[in-house]
Amino acid sequence: MKLCIFEDDKYENFYPVALTRPVFCLKYGMNEIYRRSARILGLEVSGALTRDYLAPIATRLTGAPVNGEIEPGDDDWLLLNGRVLDPTRIPVEGPNEVGICGSEVAYVRGDNRSIRESWSPNLTTFLNRFLEDHDHVEVDVPVASYAWDLILGNSGALEEDFRMLGRSGVEGDLADGSYIIGDGDDVYIAPGARVDPLVVLDASDGPIYIDEGARAFPHTRVEGPCFVGRNAQLVGGKIREGCTIGPVCRIGGEVEETIFHGYSNKYHDGFIGHSYVGEWVNLGALTTNSDLKNDYGGVQVFVKGSLVDTGSPKVGSMIGDHVKTGIGSLLNTGTVVGVMSVLMPSGEVFPKNIPSFCLLIKNQIRGGLGLQKLTQTARAVMSRRGVEMTEEDVGMLERVFEITSRDRESLIKRDRRKRTRSR
Repeated sequence: MKLCIFEDDKYENFYPVALTRPVFCLKYGMNEIYRRSARILGLEVSGALTRDYLAPIATRLTGAPVNGEIEPGDDDWLLLNGRVLDPTRIPVEGPNEVGICGSEVAYVRGDNRSIRESWSPNLTTFLNRFLEDHDHVEVDVPVASYAWDLILGNSGALEEDFRMLGRSGVEGDLADGSYIIGDGDDVYIAPGARVDPLVVLDASDGPIYIDEGARAFPHTRVEGPCFVGRNAQLVGGKIREGCTIGPVCRIGGEVEETIFHGYSNKYHDGFIGHSYVGEWVNLGALTTNSDLKNDYGGVQVFVKGSLVDTGSPKVGSMIGDHVKTGIGSLLNTGTVVGVMSVLMPSGEVFPKNIPSFCLLIKNQIRGGLGLQKLTQTARAVMSRRGVEMTEEDVGMLERVFEITSRDRESLIKRDRRKRTRSR
């Protein structure tokens, strides 16, 4: 049985973090969704279906054929929706069928003949063909509808992943003068990881996994459930429950229930809670977000230009790749910050909808530095971590710039009119 992860037409609900990667490559628990699903199912990812402009990115991340490169061959296939957060209840073996969760296709399971006869790298075409000849069944599996679903479910996913991996104990360096609170079996320190003196690992309410090469510097407190990725650094402060910290991040201050995708910096004091932070983000000193409304009501988030009620009183920010905030930046509950935007503090809380490739100055959205200059800066930032920006990366950013142009121009014009009226 081969596994193909597909991205359906709900990807816009996961903007801005899904502008630069397929939805199934978003982090959830200790890994990206596709890696987690493959581990649960006991299968390797042998193919992926995504937006065309993200195909090179998906190929690099998954290592599998993407879109038109997939050859159905003589194998049986399980095609899994990349928004399924836990495929435990999906049987790998069984008759040809389409699993429907609510109104959404959760999976397709088919033998080699049926897959070949229906196959198309266009997902809609394939599903229409397959559904003509095969029954569908109702299934009850968790499916993410928005980016905040990943945030709100992350603590549970971290606990499940820790139990599934079955690793515990100290294989790295746990210095004298550091402390583990709770059951030591709920802590894993991987080879090459280092925990300095005056660090507290509190596993009382959930497990803590510190991956290879990661380091916790003195005066850091980590509360489980928590995952600290490869070569990440915790540079003091409070890392509270429900955090996934991706590889090569540098995190300090206070964070809670937040996913950092990788290579992002929150080195200084300030609070980030119930948020999703993309790659190569730099949060300036004292950058702080609100994740709870004063009236304890449901937080609303802009999705495709309209406010959507999350149904949760605890939702922070969704921050796209390569975003930079100045010192003392203040983000409201449910703030969306688009890819490559640069935010300059004004002493006021930022607007809740900041489009991609913009400059926010005096709390007004402006055209910014331009794609070429922003790309040059991103290339320099990446080189500092030994990562080369590829032509595929540049092409992807150019396409994202085009996709986001209408929203950006609309909000820039709106704020320009405001400035004109105030003179």
